[in-house]
Amino acid sequence: IREGNWDAAETAISALKNSGDVFAAERAKLLNIERAEAQDDPQLNTLYADYYRDHKQGIFVDKLLWKLILWHIDKKDDAAAEKWITVLRNEYPWSKYCDDAMMYLAGKQRTEKNYADAEKLYLDIKLFYDRSDQYGQSLLKLSDMYLEIGEYETAENFLLSVENQFDELAEGGALYQNLALSQYLQKKYLEAARTVDRFSQRLPESSELAHSKMLQGSIYATNLNQPDVGKDIFAGLFSDESLDETIRNEAKEKYDQLNFTGDIDALGELAMKQPEDPLLQKLMLENGWTVGAQLPFRFLEIAEKMITEKELDPALEIAAAVIREYPVLGVRDRALFLSAQAYLQQENYSAEHEMLLTLLDEFPGSKHRLTAQHQLAINYLQMRNQRDALSTYESLLSEADETFPEYEAAQKEYNELLQKALVSIRGNILNIDLKDIDKVNISVHELPSDSVVTVAMASDGGNYSVGLSLRKRYTLIATAPGYLLYTADLDFREQLSADTVEQNISLISIEKGSRIPLQNISFDLSSSTLDDQSLPTLRAMVQFLKENPDLEVEIAGHTDNLGDPNFNKMLSVNRALSVARYLLENGISLKNVTTNGYADTDPIAGNDTQKGRATNRRVELRVMK
Repeated sequence: IREGNWDAAETAISALKNSGDVFAAERAKLLNIERAEAQDDPQLNTLYADYYRDHKQGIFVDKLLWKLILWHIDKKDDAAAEKWITVLRNEYPWSKYCDDAMMYLAGKQRTEKNYADAEKLYLDIKLFYDRSDQYGQSLLKLSDMYLEIGEYETAENFLLSVENQFDELAEGGALYQNLALSQYLQKKYLEAARTVDRFSQRLPESSELAHSKMLQGSIYATNLNQPDVGKDIFAGLFSDESLDETIRNEAKEKYDQLNFTGDIDALGELAMKQPEDPLLQKLMLENGWTVGAQLPFRFLEIAEKMITEKELDPALEIAAAVIREYPVLGVRDRALFLSAQAYLQQENYSAEHEMLLTLLDEFPGSKHRLTAQHQLAINYLQMRNQRDALSTYESLLSEADETFPEYEAAQKEYNELLQKALVSIRGNILNIDLKDIDKVNISVHELPSDSVVTVAMASDGGNYSVGLSLRKRYTLIATAPGYLLYTADLDFREQLSADTVEQNISLISIEKGSRIPLQNISFDLSSSTLDDQSLPTLRAMVQFLKENPDLEVEIAGHTDNLGDPNFNKMLSVNRALSVARYLLENGISLKNVTTNGYADTDPIAGNDTQKGRATNRRVELRVMK
């Protein structure tokens, strides 16, 4: 066929067809199709359809159905294409071509302005084909559609819900660009600028980043009244020789425009505007002040003097008025900083917190930024939030250097906090005789690195304790001869402060019918792919089976109740097979290992919450003999 030797091909195909072997006959049909494709046979669609009807369980049936669909699309026969897409989706939902077919349908519905139908198709791809090559495209096309029809808030909420996946997707840069644009179009200027910052940190090599930085520069210069920050962004773009010349020229033009107006007072028209606030008007009258560029700074000098003299409430009133009247760098940020100092003296830590966060969010170029960061870290500690205090100290110390007057104090405070911010895990080891307690081995693994952070031994009384850091997730593994492997998920990423956590270890003896869920072998929606955080449990499982070579076990896969039942059945089987495949690749013979999939028929938590569904997406180890 490849050489165009049609007579020889026909002889071989006929021999296969007439051999009397069912597999050879199927192969003959496949080769006949391959020959017809090479000859561009106008009856190709008939050959594809015939193969489907005769070999519905054939290994290539989904591929040929997809070719049949493409044939009809090429012939502009949309009705026939949609008919065969329905067959593909209903009969072969596991096929890697289903998402391609659904993307075609979604695009067609969008072109015809059937936006609700298109949305459903895109969301179905997101839900059921999150490991496919069309997954990122489905997110991008759906967000494009939301922007196209003016659903800016919907686009933003949708993109924020999947932002943690952007750095794993080829479309991540375009998705970040759409997220920033959706926020900008809602006039959420600060959020849009912050989105570009995250984009820059997570995907610094993205080809879409320069366009988003252009938007960010314009936002700072025009919408957030921080022209110096905008100038810095544009300067970075036009000096980057790796960028497209068009982008560089546009950035240079924007920079020159800002540089030309750089000598104009940052207050702009606000300098000549009469304050509307009655308190500020009263101060002007009492002091004989007139409108001008120095006026807002005079207000702030009074507020600062009042804070020094402990007249905190009047100082806060003046600062609040300045914040409302002068939303520009150099004035509003200073007023926010003074307000934070006043609230600190009042021990109103929540109000202080709000002022500091607003300053840091709105004015990254403020001269008060580093001091505000230090004050915010201390504020978190005053609010018993060690987790965010640690993160704030780390951000400050990475941004500042020893020229910052408070650097040494901040470094010392951070080091002391590291020693204090440990969660104490304590518990009893249950269901084991105390005379065997010394045989229990306990290890804690940090996720997803799989590094062992600590090991523990039980006391003579059958209890144990370990200290673990905040902001991290761990797998605790306990083993003992004659008992099933015990695993526990310890997740402190959202815990605010160090505390004592009770975690009893309930061992289950090895006997027929005993079973135990394997923690942190978890799966995303519609996925059977093992991720890195599964490694500690998987490796412990390998060791357990090596130490118990005569044990007959079942690897049982489970799903939640979302989606098609047949699809869930297949998915649960594949999850069990993924674990079995790992065991095989790591030296475990599968002669005593069986796999089974139970779909959603054996839940251990409710399926009415996201947490419950995540718990039900699991793998269990069951002793069969």
